[in-house]
Amino acid sequence: MKTTKISLLILLIGIFTFSVQSCKKATKEDNSDDTASQLQHSADESSYSNESENSLNDVNNTMSASSLGKGFKIVGATIDSVIGDKKFIITYNGNNADGSRYRTGKISVQLTTGARWRDVNSVITITFIDLMIKNNYTNKSITINGTHVITNVNGGLVGLLTPGGSSIIHKITGNMVIAFEDATTRTWNIYRQREILITSAGIPKVKISGFGAADGIENIVVSGTNRAGNPFSTVINQTVVFSSNSTCFNGAWIPESGIKTHKRLTKEIAATFGVDITGNPVTSGCPYGYKINWTNARNESKQAVISY
Repeated sequence: MKTTKISLLILLIGIFTFSVQSCKKATKEDNSDDTASQLQHSADESSYSNESENSLNDVNNTMSASSLGKGFKIVGATIDSVIGDKKFIITYNGNNADGSRYRTGKISVQLTTGARWRDVNSVITITFIDLMIKNNYTNKSITINGTHVITNVNGGLVGLLTPGGSSIIHKITGNMVIAFEDATTRTWNIYRQREILITSAGIPKVKISGFGAADGIENIVVSGTNRAGNPFSTVINQTVVFSSNSTCFNGAWIPESGIKTHKRLTKEIAATFGVDITGNPVTSGCPYGYKINWTNARNESKQAVISY
């Protein structure tokens, strides 16, 4: 009888130990599938980058008009000029031209250094005031507050660029508060350089690079904490090129090429822009989107392709 009880006790201990190990193993395997979090981080950073580019294009087009935007029009927005303060305000109140994005909120733009924006090393300060942008296809949105300080490094106006001619370089620093659709709010720092040009074929392009540096990391374009609460620094390894081509996405500005790396995360993410649906770079025609690559906790190589 005693032997039977001891055997039963050993059996129970064995079953309990196996159950605990199985639970630990299952937990470990579940934690290794970080696809959702990697997709979320990449999509958030890309969304901010794209919407920031659209806003800066609106500002540059308005600055290229006479009398600080008087007479210039933006679909789904109004422009109010305050000439005495070298300032204008864009108030968004509807859909953009192709109906893909709905916007509310304001952008205040003021010339803070120099007599004219076209002059070399003149500076404007852009203040984002509750600028909410909703993607009408996905119903996801972000709201942006904060400032961009932009230096016109080599002078000139975007509106005066000519096909195949010289480019204009703007250097941007900023501190932005990003609110996502789940009410998560995060602060991001911006270190972006934009080179704006028109190709000889007449296609406008913007080349993006990063110039920030911290903790031994260089070429940072944006850094902060993502919506999961994890610190990150996004580095541009290969210049990200945005273009506006009437044959692709109704002429919307999209990244056609370039590589970013999201660093300081538990698992770094490499993002390659301008790929087809299988993740291969597109050399002609319209790209499908961008792909992200990373290695998960089980040392497995992972890839996902995200549409624009």
